Amino acid sequence: MYIALLPENERKEVLDRIDQYVIPCESDRYSTSFNVSELLEDPLINSAFSETLRLQVNGLSTRGVEKDTSVTVNGQPYVLEKGTTVFCSMPGVHKDPEIFENPEEFRLKRFIHLHTKANGSDIRSTPFTKNGIPLRFPFLPWGGGNYMVASQL
Repeated sequence: MYIALLPENERKEVLDRIDQYVIPCESDRYSTSFNVSELLEDPLINSAFSETLRLQVNGLSTRGVEKDTSVTVNGQPYVLEKGTTVFCSMPGVHKDPEIFENPEEFRLKRFIHLHTKANGSDIRSTPFTKNGIPLRFPFLPWGGGNYMVASQL
């Protein structure tokens, strides 16, 4: 993670949070044991991981077009037919200033809403938009899984 690049108060907040998951009776000066299941549920830690992946993952991701649609890139419209496979540049999505404010800057809590649970269910609203349209999945760190449909971008 970019912990060293964080302002002192945020760096301390992350390190203090990580310390909460140390298992003292299983740790010594040579190794540290963590309650990993609880650590992986922490919204702040997950937000930091997501932001790190957003900035660091470079590559292409494929998506299948679910229905006929068109997209406009730099003022040029393109028709995408159902069944077409498209390649998405992860940095093109992850560092798009229309989606992410100050996209080159690490922001510890940029994704905290994605990792916070309310009343037992994940919060699905998003502050991320493109051309005024809310993006359901503005973040594609691995490029596959349930989010492989281009119409969901």
